[in-house]
Order: sequence, then structure tokens, then C-alpha cells
Amino acid sequence: MGSKLKELRGKQSRVAFGERIGVTEASLFKYERGMRNIGIETLARIAISLSVPLSTFILPDDNPAFGVAGGESNDDDERKDVA
Repeated sequence: MGSKLKELRGKQSRVAFGERIGVTEASLFKYERGMRNIGIETLARIAISLSVPLSTFILPDDNPAFGVAGGESNDDDERKDVA
């Protein structure tokens, strides 16, 4: 989650971004390095500030169990087995 946050923050400084979301630079540093858990309210403020869905931070990008790109489901094979 922290690396995704750092990636999405881009070139904006931790100080400036922290001010936008209401956390200190030190807290943001710890979030990005996985040294501190991000509360759901803070995570929601981050998502809103970055104009991304909250799920960006919650669901893994590369896990097929959560669907594939384009919002399609990968459950067709499982449904065929159910009789």
C-alpha cells in the first residue's frame, strides 16, 4: 500500500501532500515505507486527494481473484463446474 501511495503522490513533496490530507510529513514517510498502518479515514482522504477509488489501495493489482482489467470477472471457469 505504501509503495502505491508513493507512486501516486508522484513528485509532490511529502510536506505538501501531507498538508493536503491532514497528516505530518513524518507520518506520510512511515505510511510509504510500511512502518505505520494507514487508518481508513486517512486512506479515504488520500484517495479523494489523488482522485482515485479507495479500492486502488485495498485490492491488489495482480490478483486474478479480484477480476481482470476492464471490470470483467474471471469466474466463468468456476461457474461451469457447479452443477
